[in-house]
This record gives sequence, C-alpha cells and structure tokens, in this order.
Amino acid sequence: MKQVSSNPFFGVLLGAGFAGAIQSSSGTMGIVIILASDGLIPLPAAVHLMLGAEVGTCADTLLASIGRSVDAFRTAIFHLLFNVITVGIGLIFANQLAAAAVWLVVPFGLVYGVIGLADPLVAALVAVAMGVQLALARRPRLGLALLLGVVLGVGILVKLTMLTAVWLLPLGLLVFDWRREGLGGRLVRWAALLLVACVIALAMYQVLRLSVHWEALQESQKGAARHGVLDFLDHPGRWIEHNWPSFREALKGYLTAPLVLASAVGAGLTLRRSPRLGLYVVGWAALPLAAVVALADTPYVRWVLVAVPALVVLAGVGVTLVVRAVLGLVRDARRPVVWATCVVLAVVLAAPALAWDVRTIREPTTRPYPGNDEVDYVEAYSAGGPWLELVPRFRRIPGQVRVATLGSGMEHLEVSLRGHVALVPVAVAGPEAVLALRNTEDPLPAPARPFAWQSVERIERPRDGTPVTLSRRVVRVGSQVAADPQALRRLLGSQAAMSRFLAQHPAVARWVAAWNEAYRPS
Repeated sequence: MKQVSSNPFFGVLLGAGFAGAIQSSSGTMGIVIILASDGLIPLPAAVHLMLGAEVGTCADTLLASIGRSVDAFRTAIFHLLFNVITVGIGLIFANQLAAAAVWLVVPFGLVYGVIGLADPLVAALVAVAMGVQLALARRPRLGLALLLGVVLGVGILVKLTMLTAVWLLPLGLLVFDWRREGLGGRLVRWAALLLVACVIALAMYQVLRLSVHWEALQESQKGAARHGVLDFLDHPGRWIEHNWPSFREALKGYLTAPLVLASAVGAGLTLRRSPRLGLYVVGWAALPLAAVVALADTPYVRWVLVAVPALVVLAGVGVTLVVRAVLGLVRDARRPVVWATCVVLAVVLAAPALAWDVRTIREPTTRPYPGNDEVDYVEAYSAGGPWLELVPRFRRIPGQVRVATLGSGMEHLEVSLRGHVALVPVAVAGPEAVLALRNTEDPLPAPARPFAWQSVERIERPRDGTPVTLSRRVVRVGSQVAADPQALRRLLGSQAAMSRFLAQHPAVARWVAAWNEAYRPS
C-alpha cells in the first residue's frame, strides 16, 4: 500500500485492473471505502484506487462492443478515453481543481461575477496573461509572445486595469533560468519578445482612436480616482489609513478568514517547495493590492480583483495541504472519527463562504457588504436595487416614453429599456418628457409654466442611502393640476376650450402628443 500511496499511477493501474476483473467500479469503490474507513489503507492509496476503478469500469463496455457495429466500438472507445482523461486531470491538476473549488464558493466570485462590471473579465485575462508570461520566461518563443500580446490587447480594450499585467511583466525574471548557458542571449530574446507583446497590445488599443468618443475617453481618464507615487510618498501613512481598512474588510468578507489563512498556508508551502515560482504567484497577489492601497483616491474594492485569482490558487494549495495533513492524523482512527473530521474540515473551510453566498443570493440589494462596496452597491446613486422595481413599471407603459433624468448611475435602465424608454437629461428634456427620474438628493428644477412635477413614487435605498424618485409632468390650471390630456380637457370644460388652450400653449400641445404616444400607441 505504500507504493500505491506514493505512486499514483501504480494505484490507478491496480484499481483499474481490479475493477476490470470484477467488471464493477461501484463494487471496487465499496471495498476501498470499507478498507479506508477501517484504516487498512491510507487515504491517498484509496483515492488512487478509486480513480483507477473509473478506468476499469470501461472493461464491460469494451467487451460488449466486440463483434458489434463500428458505432458501438466507437462509443466504447469514447467511454474509455473520457474516463482516462478525467482521471488524468484529477491526478495531474489536484491543486488546480482545489483552486477551482475555492473559486466556486468564494463570495468574490459570486458578487463580481454577476454584478455586470468588466472587472471579472479583466481578472481572468490577467490570469491568462500571467500564465502565458510564466511559460514565456521559462521558454522564450515567438508564438507565446504573440499570444501574450493579443491577451494584453484584448484586456486593455476591455478596461485599463489590464495594465496591471504589463506592470507585472518583470516578475518573469523570478522564474527565468539563470543557470543555463547563453544567459545573455536568452535574456535579450526574452526582453525582445516582451517588447513584441507590448507593441501588439498598444497597436490593438489604437483601435479606440477610430471612435468618436476617443476624446471623451481621454478626458475621463484624467479624472480617474487615483494619484501619483510622489503624492503617496508625501503622506504614506494617510493613504494607507484611508484605503487599507476597506480592502482588509473586503478580503475578510469576500474571501473569508479561513480561505485567507489557507492562502497564507499555500503561499508558505509554495515558497518552500518552489521558491521562485512561489515568489511569482505571491508577487502577482501582493503587488496589485499594495498598488491600490498606495495610489487609490477612493478604495474601490473591484480594483483588487486582478489579484484574487492568485490568492485563489494559493488557497487551493493551502486547502489541499490542510486536508491531507488533518486526514493523515486520523487515518488510523475509527470510521466515525474520520467522517466527523471531514465534516469539521468542510464546515471550517467552506461554511463561512457558503453562508455569505446564500445570504447574498437571498438579499442582494439589502445585505451588508464589506469595505467601500457597502456604499457603491447598496447606499449610493450607483446601487442598482431600485431598478429592479422600476424596470417592470416602465415596461408596462404600452408605447415609447421620454423620461427626464437628474443624477447619474442609470446605465442599467438605459440598457434594459432600450427602444422603449428614452432617458434624457432634465435640462434638455423638453415638454415631451412626460416622466422624470431623480437619482440624487437634489430637487428637480421647476419647469416652465404651466407645467409642474408631481411625485409618483419614492424608492428608498437601505440605510438612508440615496433615494430614487419617479415624478410625472402635470399641467396647472388655476389651483388644480391635470396629470393627463383627459384630465386637462375635463378641467377646461370642453374640447373647444382645450383646443384654444393648446393653441395658446404650444409646449402643452407637445406634451399631449408625447403622452398619447406613450400611453395610447396606435
């Protein structure tokens, strides 16, 4: 059994042979579970035998295909290849699979994966770029440089946060082979290939110059919520005190304390087993976090998302180590002790993250969020909770409607109601805007007579956040108001009086036409 534990492939072959002989993978697994529960075989050996049983179970389909049609033989071969590939992935990528399992449960993945921001995509592209850069540093090749350039270019087109991967390019020196002959030539080749990748990314970014919004983009980048290195060096303590608490709370809340500790354990193990690779991954995680703590004017939590894949990788390594170590301590214990240990491990490692996920799914717009996200996604004008109520309301309007707006952060409405609702700033909306939407504490400016705004609905954001107010344009006639053309005609007394009123007030006539287009489409 020691050879089965230490040599995974021998264990897989043994499990496959036994399952093939009895033609039952479930029978093999049952025997292995009983032996492992009684302490007769260690856990690693049991895992290898059970993986092998998945290959051995293909024996019955292979035997059944003998003498059958070509399609039957192809099906049996596919069954065999599928199980062999699956088992191979399980053996070779154990730490990676553990990291994937961590990503599935961490609240970072849940919240930012569905919130509609570009940052999760950028984080994924940064992860791909870091992987390609690692391969390029180990073996400089033109094909890898071209791939790296395309990945960097796509990421920069998505969001300039992708420049993080460019600033991290020097980390490749940590995994560079400094002992092989021809060091100078290989360094020059590596640097030249990195330059090729950067030129490709820069050329792809120039596509944006073709847009009519290029100047606006350049102007918006000047107002980005960040400052320079010299500003940080002038007052380092102030910036750290201003930014670090938000990011600390975000890591503790979105990654959860047990997985943060698992990341620390994984970092220690990786640094001990492969110091240069460990420094590469730790640098990938630590440097972006240090940069945003030092240089951010506002601690937007989404800016650290590019570092999260590295933390998840380290957490996967740490979880694997902790599970193996703890189960190794109880491998000679009785079955109830082993099962109880597994339950405790699952609760300690995964329960906080899963509980966070469940509450987020149940109360996405009201639950407390860590760090500055509490403001961004719950309380401030950017929080999207009110749109969940307003989108159905607007969709019930039968025709096309023009809505005057005051404030910002209404992009979700604009996308969800495109072709049905036209959102126009109140300053230029005109009388055709029969409704008004206010996403700010500021009051709506008073419209020209005889119009007025009448509040229809006020949606409060949690914890005294910025409210959203929906108003409708009404027409004043003396001390009374008319909210629609029919009410206006009743106030004026007759259709003839209505015609004379509209002739005297052309703006009201435009309002009547817009109201009829929205609520009485032909």
